[in-house]
Amino acid sequence: MVPSSAGARGPGNLDTRAIADHPFRDNRTAMPERVDAQQMADVIDRFIDGTGGPYEWDDYFGTPYADARIEELRLECLRVQDQYPGKANEYCNAEGVHRLRQIAEALRKATSR
Repeated sequence: MVPSSAGARGPGNLDTRAIADHPFRDNRTAMPERVDAQQMADVIDRFIDGTGGPYEWDDYFGTPYADARIEELRLECLRVQDQYPGKANEYCNAEGVHRLRQIAEALRKATSR
């Protein structure tokens, strides 16, 4: 499955539970705190599977992180869209999805250290 650039739920189909339960929903401009590599990997998985909230990708990947390793992998996720362009309304192509899965695995390995 190739992720859609229109959001996990699609435009106009807002899952309000995703916003209400979001760990840093009250301050979207601040650097997220208490977000670990495992959480980032889970966000990638949900994005690929289309099961994440409509703004989850932007919330987790639109803000820099203090941890240098997580920050580098965050930037790599953002580069995937340009390196592996998808068709209309797709974030990336199948090779990009494979690369996102590799990044998620690298994040999980960073957690186990």
